[in-house]
Amino acid sequence: MLYLRVMIKGPTTYLKTNTSTLTRTALRLIAMETMKYCMNNMGINPTKPIPTVSIVNRGRSRRYGQYNTMRNKIEIHYNVCGDVKMVIKTIIHEYSHYLQNMKKYYKLYKLVGYDNHPYEIEAIRNETIYSPCWKHIKNKL
Repeated sequence: MLYLRVMIKGPTTYLKTNTSTLTRTALRLIAMETMKYCMNNMGINPTKPIPTVSIVNRGRSRRYGQYNTMRNKIEIHYNVCGDVKMVIKTIIHEYSHYLQNMKKYYKLYKLVGYDNHPYEIEAIRNETIYSPCWKHIKNKL
């Protein structure tokens, strides 16, 4: 029966599954389910539409992802993330920035830098919800 399940549904995905073994469709599904979880559990910014999400191979970049305020777009660098857990954590982190006042972000950045930035500290703290998020989405993959 397990063989039939794998043939029909595809291989099982785990938090430690390497992103290089997943299809773009599987990565996109993980991203969309994570976004739904974020919207339902973190809220929605009433001043902007829901951001779009792109899953890209960012070559030599060392950043896991970024939130582009001008395009209202979350970009996930799946080749840098390495595994499903980091993809989910990165989406949560960047979604946190979507919820924040990014005009204040840049002013604060000039004063305190990245590591001491209160918005970065908050986004990193929010990443801890990856576990309940995973519990919610893993059966949908």
